[in-house]
Amino acid sequence: MKIFTTVLFLALGLQTIHAQNKHKFYNVDGNEITQEQFESQYDRLKNFILDYERSNSSEHRLINYQSEEQLNSSKTSKIYNYLESITGKELDRDKNLLVSYLSATNSKIDGDSKWDVLNQRYNEIIEERGDVIRLWVHSPDLKNLEPFQIKDITWSADKDRMLEKQLFPENVPYGGFLILQPDGKAYVRLHEHSNQDITENVERLLGKK
Repeated sequence: MKIFTTVLFLALGLQTIHAQNKHKFYNVDGNEITQEQFESQYDRLKNFILDYERSNSSEHRLINYQSEEQLNSSKTSKIYNYLESITGKELDRDKNLLVSYLSATNSKIDGDSKWDVLNQRYNEIIEERGDVIRLWVHSPDLKNLEPFQIKDITWSADKDRMLEKQLFPENVPYGGFLILQPDGKAYVRLHEHSNQDITENVERLLGKK
């Protein structure tokens, strides 16, 4: 009888734990929605899904690949100040910022990265514009930066997670990039991207040179 009671207790306990492990769904604004709404709003061309495992639930969030917003002068200044503090560079506040952000998901890459964003000729073209400051930032959780250590590229850690918290959601695959203009106009692209994605948006937002 004791054995039966113990087995029954364990079975009931597992059922309780399973019931508690609920699935929660959130839209691109961070509001909780139903699974049906989640599935109807998901568009693989516009957004992707981030999954979070909590102690008693699984959360699924929709994240847009790209967004544009107008930051106020205070927030814009804080971003410039923070980037100065982590890079050790004095930034010209009249110039635009182009920040590549490398997330911790890139820790699994072995050998030299083939990512074309690291292409030296491309970086020279951006720098030749004269109106863009090119910066490289990585998540403090990134375990292996070696594949991305390319000549003339200096990576800085997002040590206080300011960029992660405000612009690049936690563990977003691959990371992304930010184009920030002095007047606070900001464009953020998340997930996989290439030279072409960056070039096209630089030219669209800042004009061709």
